[in-house]
Amino acid sequence: MGASDEVVREYGRRLRGIAEDQLGRAAPVEHSLRVAGRGVSLRFAGAALVPAILPALRHLAADLTAPPDLTVVLCDTGSTGMGMPSSPWNTGPDQAWTLRTERFSTLYLPALDSIWWIDRQDRLAIYWTRDASSVPIAERSSPLLMLWAWWLDESGVQLTHAAAVGGANGAALLVGPGGSGKSTTALGCLRSSLRYLADDYCLVESSPEPVVHSLYSSGKVGVRDEPQFGWLRPAWAARDVEKALYFLYPTLRHRLVPELPLRVILVATVTGRRETTLTPVSAMEALRAVAPSTLLQLRAGIDATRAMTRMADMARRLPAYRIGLGTAVEQIPETIARVVG
Repeated sequence: MGASDEVVREYGRRLRGIAEDQLGRAAPVEHSLRVAGRGVSLRFAGAALVPAILPALRHLAADLTAPPDLTVVLCDTGSTGMGMPSSPWNTGPDQAWTLRTERFSTLYLPALDSIWWIDRQDRLAIYWTRDASSVPIAERSSPLLMLWAWWLDESGVQLTHAAAVGGANGAALLVGPGGSGKSTTALGCLRSSLRYLADDYCLVESSPEPVVHSLYSSGKVGVRDEPQFGWLRPAWAARDVEKALYFLYPTLRHRLVPELPLRVILVATVTGRRETTLTPVSAMEALRAVAPSTLLQLRAGIDATRAMTRMADMARRLPAYRIGLGTAVEQIPETIARVVG
C-alpha cells in the first residue's frame, strides 16, 4: 500500500505514544538478546506476552554492555485494556494492510488483530496483538519474524526460509518447499554429532564469507510425524491441528549453536527409498529451491530485489546438492556430516 512519509510518520507517532503509555502503566519486563551478533532489547508492557514470545528466543539471551541496535516494545490489548490506533488508511475492518517507506515498515493482520511496525532511523520496533493467550503456534515458534527481516534487510543479513545444521567445520543450509523434509531432518540431526541452528527460518550473512545464524530454538513437526519424535517429549510445548511445537532450549541447549560458517546448500527431497543420496545441482536449481518460499513469506515491507540478489549471490558462492532423504534415517546426518566436512 502506498502512503506518504508524513502519513506514516503520524501513524507511527500515535502507535508509539500508546505503546509508551502502556509501558508506563504496566510493570515493564525487559530481556536482552544478541541476534546475528547485534544487540536487541525486548521491552514487554507487563508479563502477559512473555510466555508467547520469549521461549523460542531464550538461547540468544545476552548481557548487553552497549546501547541496543534495536529496541522492540511488545504490547497486548487483553492485559492492558488499551487498543491500537485505528488505521489512517481507508481499509475495511477485516482487511490486512502493509506498507514500506525508506524509514518505516508496517504490517497489520486482522485475523490476529496484530501489528508489526519498525522505525529504522530510530531503531525502534513495536509488536502489538489483541490477546496474549491466543498467539498461535506459528507466531510462538517464529516470533517477531517480520521485524527481524525488516531490521536486518539493510545490513546484508537475509532472513531465509530454510533449516540449518552443522558440525565443527561449518553448516549445511537445507532448502525446499513445505513438506520437503527440512524440519524432520534438522530435528533428527539432534540425535547425531551435528549441531542445530534452525528448522524453518535462519539468518544468512554473506560478507565477507557466508555465515548462518540461528534465530529460533524452536522446532515443528506435523502431528502425524509426532510419534517418531517421542524422544523429544521433554521439549514438547504445544500442538494445533497441523503441527507439534518443541522448544529445544534449555533441554537440548548442548545441541544448539548460535552461528557457523555456511559450507553447502542441500535441496531436500523425500524419496521413499531406503538410501540417502547426494546429487550435485546447479546454482539456479538451489536458488529456485530457496527464493520463492522466502520471498512469499517475507513479501511485506522488504526490498524483494535486494533479497533476491543476496540469495542469488549465496547460491553462486556455495556448492549445492540435492539430498534424497531416505527411510534409513540414521544415514541422513551421516551424509550431511560428510558433505560439511
